[in-house]
Amino acid sequence: MKGAAVTELQHKLTNLVKYRKMGPYIEYIRFPFYKSVKPGTRIDFTYPITALVGPNGTNKSSVLRAIMGCPDGSNLGNFWFATKLDPIVDDENNRPAFIHGHFNAHHGSTVEVLKLRISKEKDPNYWEPSRPIRRYGMERMPPLLPGDPIPPGRTKTRWNPVDKRVVYLDFRSMLSAFDKFFYHGDMSRRTATQITRRELIVNRAPHLKTVVEEGKAFYKFHNVERVLSNVQLSDRIVGEIGRILGKKYESIRLVEHSFFNTVGYSAVLTTANRKYSEAFAGSGEFAVVMSVYQILERAQPNSLILMDEPEVSLHPGAQRRLMEFIEREVLERRHQVVISTHSPCIVRLLPQHAVKVFAELPSGEVFIPTQAATHAEAFFRLEEPLQDRRYLVVEDRLAAEVVMKVLRDAGPAYMSKFEVVWYPGGATSLWKRFVPVFVAEGRNDVVVILDADQRPAAPIPNASAIPSADDGQLGEVIKGFTGCAVEFAVDGGAGGGDLQQLYRLQREYIDWSRLHVEFLPGDVAPEVFLLGKLLGAAAPTTSDAAKAECARLAGEALGLSLVEQPNSNDIFYWQRSALSKISIGEPELVELRSLLDRL
Repeated sequence: MKGAAVTELQHKLTNLVKYRKMGPYIEYIRFPFYKSVKPGTRIDFTYPITALVGPNGTNKSSVLRAIMGCPDGSNLGNFWFATKLDPIVDDENNRPAFIHGHFNAHHGSTVEVLKLRISKEKDPNYWEPSRPIRRYGMERMPPLLPGDPIPPGRTKTRWNPVDKRVVYLDFRSMLSAFDKFFYHGDMSRRTATQITRRELIVNRAPHLKTVVEEGKAFYKFHNVERVLSNVQLSDRIVGEIGRILGKKYESIRLVEHSFFNTVGYSAVLTTANRKYSEAFAGSGEFAVVMSVYQILERAQPNSLILMDEPEVSLHPGAQRRLMEFIEREVLERRHQVVISTHSPCIVRLLPQHAVKVFAELPSGEVFIPTQAATHAEAFFRLEEPLQDRRYLVVEDRLAAEVVMKVLRDAGPAYMSKFEVVWYPGGATSLWKRFVPVFVAEGRNDVVVILDADQRPAAPIPNASAIPSADDGQLGEVIKGFTGCAVEFAVDGGAGGGDLQQLYRLQREYIDWSRLHVEFLPGDVAPEVFLLGKLLGAAAPTTSDAAKAECARLAGEALGLSLVEQPNSNDIFYWQRSALSKISIGEPELVELRSLLDRL
């Protein structure tokens, strides 16, 4: 029931975007020239909660800052600026820029807003909206006749940015007043008679205690006003914090102050058993207090909420409940949320079209391979490859289990050299979606092992053996061994695309496939192989018939009635059990071991 409820909620959230029920909303962002993001990269926001996923150094936080800069009122130059050590190289034709699209109700369509890094009042790091630039693929502004009033949502020369308030939550720097001072406070100006950090906190804690217990909104210490705000959190906020952390709080007070020589927040939490401040709370506990407070108290309806690594210091259960809280708030108050994360737990809770995976090319450029990443693909990108380890990518769970059977028999040391990954969608999905990414990234640690019935009639050719006069036939060559048409993203041009770039990509695809694509032994799909070993001559001989028979046998093993259907997990667990009964000495498995030895 829980899975069905989540699916229904995801359906509702998707429809909020699909039918434009979100109010002002950033539909996409694209990057003509921005940091190390590959020019032309685009991110579509088809779900109100989007996860940016990828290894460290793939510009996720930089993209998050660019999204923050889409509405008016936020200058990206405050976060990304040139120094002598790290200059920003640009020219008039390639200024750092990003473009966001949002729906303009008066115009009746999605409009694009360009923000450029320009020099303004001797500040070379200032970003501001610009008129459309045609070379970035932007449309000209609809002309205005002399004397015509300027329609809503635009100026004479450009469209207005999306109208949204921004709440930016950086969980890595979400430090309490205590942590800010005790671990990072400046004591460089202290004299020999001045006190240590610990002594300063001890001496000033009584003043902070008075502020907390008496609810003071003002308090001077050393002739300096120390209290900026002092609030008792509402029952709603306290309840949500407790639900996320799995604790029951009686009350929580939040004080913004400068008693510790730096402006920061102190949280005083009260449970049935004790009362304590953020100095004794965990960093995750304080981060949840601050994030829930910001979302419920500071975020207006239709806000843009940006969260940088919310999983920091939170265990998986708390991460899951934080996401459930965010989903409820998005449904109720129509927030748009974008999350930069390394957490498989967070990724697992989102639909595929909400997960945007960042991948890095050998050139160092970062791009988004697909607008709808499978969870397996996201986890694959988050994995840190071990030295000399091979990733074996197969079509489905049964194929993965066949490979794992051979690896287990070979022993743990042998097994540790491989990681088996399966992606849903079958061979066509691998050829069209994943192999192009592996080629672009130069992934020499990946081997794709397709089912035996996918083996082409002729071996994959050597691209160098194909004469350049036949470049126009390279697409057909690829279709010959993949069985499908594979598209390649190339730079645009007057002729519809850079043909030389296309031919180079096609040749790289052919050569990578020749070296990195293998096939399971035999000539049948894994289901046919499995039933053939179990049932002999009575076994089905086609893949579809074998899948139907596996489903029937799984239902029979579970004692299901004729009107009940086993689900995919039921079928797989039956297949796994049946596979365990097959001898490791079968010729196909011996041949598979030889293949793994070669790898």
